[in-house]
Amino acid sequence: MLLIIGIMYQLVLPAFSAPDEDTHFASAYRLSNRMMKKQETDAKGYTVMREEDRKGQTYTYGEKEFAGYYRKMFSTEKVDSQTVSYTRKKAEQTVPFPVYLAPACGITIARLLHWNGVWTAYSARIFSLLFVALSGAVSYRIPLYQF
Repeated sequence: MLLIIGIMYQLVLPAFSAPDEDTHFASAYRLSNRMMKKQETDAKGYTVMREEDRKGQTYTYGEKEFAGYYRKMFSTEKVDSQTVSYTRKKAEQTVPFPVYLAPACGITIARLLHWNGVWTAYSARIFSLLFVALSGAVSYRIPLYQF
């Protein structure tokens, strides 16, 4: 049930519709860079990411933006793998890295499969959802008194 509700939320609220989602994505992307043994940050401390993924980070508040976002989701354009610095916020690792491990795995898989920026963002969100659902299922099934 949690997965069904979570996927419905994913479709109704597209990636980057929350004000700080881009900073969480950048932190997860930085961990993805580390997992792929790529440059994490530039000389100024900004996260390095594919141009395609940086372009996908637009806030979607209106009907016009939603339509463009969903059109891009099913676009067949070739993905640009050129890297750029994400300059909205410096990459500060103030949160322990396991917090971003699930979305970083989703980002890494999307990058390896050469998915566009929209699918990369969605894969991060879906991996986070799967982690929360799995954590909830495990915590529900295991009584606390057994520890």
